[in-house]
Amino acid sequence: MNSHKIRTSLNKIGVIFTTFLFLFTFSTLIFNSIFNNIIISKYFFKIEKQDVISKMEQSKKIFEYQFKGLDSIVQDYAIWDDIYNKMQDKNIDKKWFDINYSKWLPDKLNIDLIIVANRNKEIVLQYGLSDNSNTILNDNKISQSFNENSYNENISFTGFKEYNGDIYLIGACPIFQTTTEGTSKGVVILGKKITPTFLRKINEQFGNDILITYDNKFVSTPELKDEFEKNSSILNNNKNNQIYEFNNSKIIGSSNMMDISGNNVGNINVIQPRELFISTQKLMQRNSLLITIMSCVLLFILGFKFKGIIVNPIKKLETQIKNMEHENLLVHTHVNGPNEIISLAESFNHMVDSVYAHIKENEELKTSSNIDPLTSAYNHKYYFECIRNIILEGHKKIAVLFCDIDKFKLTNDTYGHGVGDLLLIEIAKLMTYKVKDTGIVFRYGGEEFVIILCDYTNEDALIEAEKIRKSIAKSPILQQYSDYFPITLSIGIATYPHYGLDAETLIKNADTAMYYSKQNGRNQCTVYTDDLNDFFKDCNKLTTKELLMDSVLSLAEAVDAKDYYTGKHSKMVSKYSILLAEELDFTEAEKNKLRIGSLLHDCGKIGIPDNIINKPENLSDYEFTIIKNHTILGTNIIKHITNDEKIIHCVRCHHERYDGKGYPDGLSGTSIDLFARIVCIADVYHAMTSDRPYRKTLSQEKVIEEFIKGKGTQFDPYLVDIFVEMIKSSMLN
Repeated sequence: MNSHKIRTSLNKIGVIFTTFLFLFTFSTLIFNSIFNNIIISKYFFKIEKQDVISKMEQSKKIFEYQFKGLDSIVQDYAIWDDIYNKMQDKNIDKKWFDINYSKWLPDKLNIDLIIVANRNKEIVLQYGLSDNSNTILNDNKISQSFNENSYNENISFTGFKEYNGDIYLIGACPIFQTTTEGTSKGVVILGKKITPTFLRKINEQFGNDILITYDNKFVSTPELKDEFEKNSSILNNNKNNQIYEFNNSKIIGSSNMMDISGNNVGNINVIQPRELFISTQKLMQRNSLLITIMSCVLLFILGFKFKGIIVNPIKKLETQIKNMEHENLLVHTHVNGPNEIISLAESFNHMVDSVYAHIKENEELKTSSNIDPLTSAYNHKYYFECIRNIILEGHKKIAVLFCDIDKFKLTNDTYGHGVGDLLLIEIAKLMTYKVKDTGIVFRYGGEEFVIILCDYTNEDALIEAEKIRKSIAKSPILQQYSDYFPITLSIGIATYPHYGLDAETLIKNADTAMYYSKQNGRNQCTVYTDDLNDFFKDCNKLTTKELLMDSVLSLAEAVDAKDYYTGKHSKMVSKYSILLAEELDFTEAEKNKLRIGSLLHDCGKIGIPDNIINKPENLSDYEFTIIKNHTILGTNIIKHITNDEKIIHCVRCHHERYDGKGYPDGLSGTSIDLFARIVCIADVYHAMTSDRPYRKTLSQEKVIEEFIKGKGTQFDPYLVDIFVEMIKSSMLN
């Protein structure tokens, strides 16, 4: 009885629903027919016109953008000290203009027309001109440019120009110094020809089909050339119309094109295909009939499907809940149906979300306890848990990399702990990026990191460690905070099972190998072997090396503090020396010795009175004799710190000359140690590029001139050639 009542109720709802749907559909069809045939057809063409006008305005802005780019280029090449000076020479260096203009601008910046002329309208350089080149110079606007005496913000200008039967985008600017001081020395004129290729690039970049018409001629993309040639009369007859139809297949918007003197030289036209408009009208007519047929079919189908609107969603919800129970999964249920059924499903989903949130919160708490809060790498505690799990998983080969940041305390002391934290974060990112999915990164403590690599041999782990070490040494983000020494890593490697069967032994042996890397010059990787234990028996050797580094830094700081005119002179000489050494392919060990020697080259100045070092006038012969003794004093000091001959030569011989006229020993040529010859050049370069009591900083050109003058006399000629190229390429900045 109850089942029969329910079926009767559903049948009544079905009748009501079907009737309502039929009335709604019929009304919609009538409205659609009226809207399609009366309103849309009437106003669609108006919308099409507005679209063409909009694209026409956009095309104007495209050419304004092109003019701005051309104006920027012509100003760069006109307001330039080099051309300003060249235009004043009696004998014009045409080769220079050829290299910097006609051989550069066409290929690199797509310039088709180049004119450089002096104030007398005498052409110094021309490119892309015919024999009657003075035609463009006689333009009123360009002629005025030759009379400009002083710079103003509106001194350069751009515009269209018809020349020799073609249309160009023209930019012109008088020639001034970079400081805009002085009077103009002539005019630079650059032009880009409007060609089919030029218009195609605009089409590819902005999607606009543009047609240029002038003097019964036109320029279009190659695809449209034939069509416009056959119907050129339509273009000529409508050149004064803002919008017109072309063969019923296109609609064209037109706008005047003004040249650089304000004269109308043609029109910019935007082409809009009409296929969409025509096909849309036909489509809408067909759609009216199609919609009517589909609506009738839909009514028939929905009448049968309505009975399942209530039952099917409930069955689907029930099935999903049972599946969750059987598979022990927490997932959302998704049903379509009446609001009451959807509301029931949403309530169930809220309950699932609540349970899932509690589970996820527990997982996040567990994860956060294993993460270092500063670097987001895993922490010291999790290392031991992780490696034990890896061993239990049955991995046959495991490599542990123990990484320590070299001289990290120096960075903290120099820049503060805030910068130190930033460096730790960046180093952790670099390590994580390098190992990717093949390894796990841990912050072990302070400036120490540990990396676990699964299924890596000694050889494979060493290759990976070298990649990580080099990425740190070459990172511009990290090295901007390096002071006397670059920011580098010392890495030790220990592998399972050969050199450790548990987490503690592996980390201990990797730490030992890392310490060996530090004591042998830092910035290197070492694989642990049993032989390393013998190395650490001589503790005095390790202590001496550490004291050497600390002594170097202390002495360099003390010497630089005495000479307040040069600031960090020792640091800069060391920087230039290492850059030159890299060009000479020095090894890391050689560069480390050179870095120490260059930092200490002036350590003997500790014993020179301050009034002599900082004297603003020229030194007397007696005072110069005293200051020359700093090489001997420095040698006596450094011998108490190290017995390395390369480092000692940097201190004693950096004032020796290649021609033998230097001091203190009068050495010449290659009898002067290579390290000392490098420091000599770096020392003189920093002296010439620093303000001194008796003169200001020299210009780059003057510095190069002085080095070339000193080739073979004061300096090693081979090293000078390399160093001058480094200056020219701005490697020393």
